[in-house]
Amino acid sequence: VLDDIGLPQEEEAMVLSGAELKAQLLEAIADYETWQCDYFTTFAPVMDVTDGLLLQLYTAIQAEKQQLEAHNGLVTKGAKAAKQLLARSEVVWQRLWSEHEARAHEHTTTLNEECTAMLQ
Repeated sequence: VLDDIGLPQEEEAMVLSGAELKAQLLEAIADYETWQCDYFTTFAPVMDVTDGLLLQLYTAIQAEKQQLEAHNGLVTKGAKAAKQLLARSEVVWQRLWSEHEARAHEHTTTLNEECTAMLQ
């Protein structure tokens, strides 16, 4: 099992006294604390910058989302207004077409009567 974690054979066979084991543990703890201090000294500024950039990105995304929602509201309003205008123009178009058909029928009827009268 010790071979799996990379301990040399001589350390595997070594029997440590309680004081030696305690000294090795204290050394390992000191090494860990030194590493942790170096880690936070090295990476804490990087993490602060990263957090700041992420906050700026989130803020920018929220602002863009609000602008899109406002724009979407305007587009929806515009679409409704265009739909209403289209409906009104369709009514006007139908009325004009009906009047055109009536006048065309009247004109055709008048021409037909005049031509009939001329032919008699």
